[in-house]
Amino acid sequence: MIRHIKQLSVHTYEFEGAYMFTLHCLSRKLRSFRACLRFIWVSIINTYQSDSLVS
Repeated sequence: MIRHIKQLSVHTYEFEGAYMFTLHCLSRKLRSFRACLRFIWVSIINTYQSDSLVS
C-alpha cells in the first residue's frame, strides 16, 4: 500500500513537471514546441509502461 502511494506521488510529480515544462515552452513563444510535445509524449509512454509493469 505504501509502495503504491509512493508510486502515485512520483506520477503526480512527473505530471506537474511536464505541465510546468509546457508552460515554460509556451512562454518562449512556441520556439521549442515540438520538443515539448516529444517530452510530454515520452512522459506519457513512461507512465503507461510503469503502470502496466505494476499491474
